Parts: sequence; structure tokens; C-alpha cells
Amino acid sequence: GGIFDGRYVYFVPLMNNNSAHGEVLRYDTTSNFQSAESWSTFDAGANGVGNDPDGYWGAELVGKYIYFVPYHNDSDFHSEVLRYDTTSNFQSAESWSTFDVSNYGSDDPDGYAGGIFDGRYVYFSPINNGSFFHGEVLRYDTTSNFESSNSWSAFDAGANGIGNNPEGYVGAIFDGRYVYFVPLMNNIAFHGEVLRYDTTSNFQSAESWSTFDAGANGVGNNPVGYQGGIFDGRYMYFVPYQNGEGRHGEVLRYDTTSNFESSNSWSTFDAGANGIGNDPDG
Repeated sequence: GGIFDGRYVYFVPLMNNNSAHGEVLRYDTTSNFQSAESWSTFDAGANGVGNDPDGYWGAELVGKYIYFVPYHNDSDFHSEVLRYDTTSNFQSAESWSTFDVSNYGSDDPDGYAGGIFDGRYVYFSPINNGSFFHGEVLRYDTTSNFESSNSWSAFDAGANGIGNNPEGYVGAIFDGRYVYFVPLMNNIAFHGEVLRYDTTSNFQSAESWSTFDAGANGVGNNPVGYQGGIFDGRYMYFVPYQNGEGRHGEVLRYDTTSNFESSNSWSTFDAGANGIGNDPDG
């Protein structure tokens, strides 16, 4: 993943050839792309910040801060959120901080992949906590103290009776009211059960959550296994990655002006299966 703050592009550190790492790479877009002077890196953990801030998957920009989404630090799936103050010196440890939510979580809020900001809260998309694929959405209130446990909360929709098996998501999309979590894989198989939260309602109430599985309701061929998504103002597109047979290219689309739980609101298109390109899968 990566993020842009208006001048700099930041590349999210996940793994190098040796292990999970935390060396953020930054490019100054006002300078020559092919000049080494335009690039810099900073490894917060190697400079004494946090416990083990390595292995992130995605980032969100909120005001002056960038939040890096915690995934796996080479020892385990983790929830040590890394934050950078973009108004401060990139290569100073004072500009960076972390907060490890699992030290305060009631369950096991570890292992996230991507997130989204709704104007106040940052939501972290749950993927795997080291024991199993999970669905415990993590939320941070950006109006509150980053390093206070009171600013953080979590909710597991499936554990509260929502849907069939809403676990294992990569990325999230916000349409102005609802946050949608992109389905990849649960503990059984690649899946397509989209999880949705109504941001106008209580985060920790089951009534605020719902799911819909397009493929299980007769849409498309096998619309499961997605990584990330995009919103164009009306339609939401889910990026195809892998189903039970291998990489696939069946794009899933939802019309946000229509009923979330109606199959008529959903459609798919597989470009490669319709003669487009060479092999546009994955």
C-alpha cells in the first residue's frame, strides 16, 4: 500500500527479502523522480519507537497524521499501529509514535489489512490474528488521544450473530454513510460475504451491521476472494484476487443507490472470460 499527503508519497513497509520490516520509503513529488535526492527512508522501530513496529498493510491519512495498518511483524500478527506526524521531521524519532491495541483489547484485535477513514473514525479491516481468520473490526476515534485505550474500540459482527461467517477482509470502502469490508478468505475458503457498517448507528450494536454474499445469492460465476475496492460516487467495485480455483478476474460491483441485500443491486464482469487482454486475473 501507499498514501499521498499533498507533497510526499509514502510506501507502506510489509516485508523485504529477509523479514517483515518497518522501513517507510518516501518520495518528494516536487523533485526528480529518478534522482536519489528525492527519496528517503525511516525505520521507526530501529530508532527506538514502539515495541516492534514492522509489517504493515495499508495506511490512512487523517489531517496531519498517517496511520499505518498493523499486519504481521515477523513474530506474530500484531496490532501496533504506527503513526507519523507529516508536519514534523520525517527522519526524527520524535515525529513517530505507536499504540498497541492488543494490550488493551478484550479479545485479540491483531492482524489487519487496510482501512478507511469516515471523517472521524479510522476503521481497520480484520484479516488474521494468528490463531484464525477473524472479523473483529478495530476503530480509532481521531478526535481522542492516540495513546489512550479509551480512544479505541472493536466489534466482531459474526460473534454477535451477523451473517454467515464474516471473517477475513482486506481493505474497506466508505460511501458517505456505510463502511464496506472487502471479503477475501474466512477459515473455510475464499469468500464473498461483504460486511457493512452503518456509521450513523451504534458501532457496538448488532443492529448497525449487515452482510451480503452476492455469489451465494445467484450473482455471477464465483465472486469470492477480493483484495481492496474503489467507489466512484455510485458504484462500488471489488478488486478480484483469488477464488478456490486460482487467481481470477471477476470484478464484483454494487449499486449503492439500491438495496444492499438484493441480488438485483449486484453484478459481475470477468474481462478475461470475455476476450479482453491476455490474462487479466488476480
